[in-house]
Amino acid sequence: MRKRFMGRKVASLALVAAMSASLVACSSNKGTSTGSSGSGEKPETIKFAINVGLKDEDSQKWKAEFERLTGITLDYNGPGSGSQYYTDLDLAYANKTEPDVFNIGDGKLTVYAGKGAIADLTELFNNSSLKDKIDPEVMESITIDGKIYGIPFEQGGGTITYVRQDWLDECGLEAPTNYEEFINMLRAFKEKYPDKIPMTAPALYKDQAFMYLREFYQDANPDFVKVDGQWVDGMSQDNMKDALQRLQDAYTEGLLDLEVLTNTTSTCRDKWYAGDVGVFNYWTGTWATSLENRLQANVPEASVLQLPAIEETTYLKRVPVVTAISSRCDNIEGVFKYFIEYMHDGGEGQLLFESGVENTHYKKEGTTLVQLPKADKPEENYEKAFISPYLRLTELEEDLTINYDERVTASNELLDQQYTQLTITPESATYTKKSADITVLKDEVIGKIVTGAMSVEDGLAYYEKEVAALGMDQIIEELNAK
Repeated sequence: MRKRFMGRKVASLALVAAMSASLVACSSNKGTSTGSSGSGEKPETIKFAINVGLKDEDSQKWKAEFERLTGITLDYNGPGSGSQYYTDLDLAYANKTEPDVFNIGDGKLTVYAGKGAIADLTELFNNSSLKDKIDPEVMESITIDGKIYGIPFEQGGGTITYVRQDWLDECGLEAPTNYEEFINMLRAFKEKYPDKIPMTAPALYKDQAFMYLREFYQDANPDFVKVDGQWVDGMSQDNMKDALQRLQDAYTEGLLDLEVLTNTTSTCRDKWYAGDVGVFNYWTGTWATSLENRLQANVPEASVLQLPAIEETTYLKRVPVVTAISSRCDNIEGVFKYFIEYMHDGGEGQLLFESGVENTHYKKEGTTLVQLPKADKPEENYEKAFISPYLRLTELEEDLTINYDERVTASNELLDQQYTQLTITPESATYTKKSADITVLKDEVIGKIVTGAMSVEDGLAYYEKEVAALGMDQIIEELNAK
């Protein structure tokens, strides 16, 4: 089941402030790679930055293997960390020392593209081997005004709802298939386990929290959405009224974690691991095993159900992170060909970016790829180098199978059967300036409505007044002018 659904993350004001002075001149040449931007010559050196992947000694082994296989010197010191990664990237741009190639999330992508900081890769992509390999839906999700400013690093991934199967059994319930059954399940959990939390979630709006509350938001999205071909503010749509009423009713009834406003993903996971939560929507993949294994470490009799999406909604796949090239790179075409295409070549490059160094991070046993124990934690195996193999964009040419835990495979298959792909929106200069204020306003209003401090009607009326003063009409005009 696939539908189209448009969404957007919030741009960072720190990013805008740090970049605004320096990026006007981004068309000037810069970079450590050799050759002209259109030459396509093999670079001698490439400067690379990323915020995920192998760390410490493992990252240096990976770097050495990249250099051995490609003959290209890689200026790379391991992954950055969290928000500091973008702070460092901002400062590098301000100092004109930014990397040639780097990963960037969708909340930042439109800002970098709008400032001219990253190269337009549309023509290179259309003339490359990747065009016929990558799902057009994935490419559409990161395309801005018909242009491609980065190649997806991997599929965006998504979340599904996990339910305590042992609680269902003890309550004599089947898995819910619609909203009425879902709410009745939460009520049964509350009655049976009065000292527990029927359902938890990390916030109500910020950081795309609507991904974790699918059963309540359903077809509503508090960010920007496209309706009949036109961008609108999702908060102004009728379906948002219904979503907020569902959330308010559940919160008032004690079916939703009373700490939802202050929760983080970490605090939610801790509550789940402790056995205090009945329902938790979270990421697929290896999280499917972690959520059950760590729960069972504290509650041995616990078991977990991966819940198919209820009939009123689908799950969501986020906009993929992309690999972009600085517009000041001296050899844009060469970096695209010998780095980005190499990442997804279906051969040695893809294996290197997915699973690391052979006989260090993985080994081959016939047609099976076996992930080896970590050097610093022998009780755990390496799961990836950078790209998650189960989120790869292109298929491997070699017949190699990774024998994942069946829960990992099942969670990914469930998401693939019932997802909606979130899609990036165009840049709006006004939104870039006002995004922080609008985000705070949405977070405030949704929080007050859900916790009962405001009625749905009063809260949305207040929102419409305040967001108008922040220039929402101008933002919508700019989005639809693209």
